[in-house]
Amino acid sequence: MASDAGNPTELPVAKEAKPRLGIPAASFLEDIDAFMNEPDNESVEVVLKRFDMQAQKYRFMEASLEHKKERSRNRPVNIKKTLDVVKHLQAGRDSGEDIPTQSMLADQLYVNAVIPPTSTVCLWLGVSYVLDLYPGRRVSVLSL
Repeated sequence: MASDAGNPTELPVAKEAKPRLGIPAASFLEDIDAFMNEPDNESVEVVLKRFDMQAQKYRFMEASLEHKKERSRNRPVNIKKTLDVVKHLQAGRDSGEDIPTQSMLADQLYVNAVIPPTSTVCLWLGVSYVLDLYPGRRVSVLSL
């Protein structure tokens, strides 16, 4: 087993272990006495503190992955809602009428708005990404 003498907060990691998805590999300690005799391990408290820090990193990564899974589960529902809104906008465009709506500005704060008939729908996909859908393709893109 190898340890990083330059960084006392890192735990020993097997040389052949490579982190996957940014998750640091953990190693199995076969000989605790030999591990405790390494230069980085001055006292039990120091070692336990490093192990606790590593466990906190794993808990944070677990929570992050759970959050990503939850967002992935909700993605089809959000796409269905987006498809319904686009169809509603398309129906308003085809009829030539303005569409009255309410938009949420903040919690418990809404504003009335009127959407004029338009041939362009832009969807915000995330940080700095906007998808401009053309009239014929907008429903087919969301229906995939």
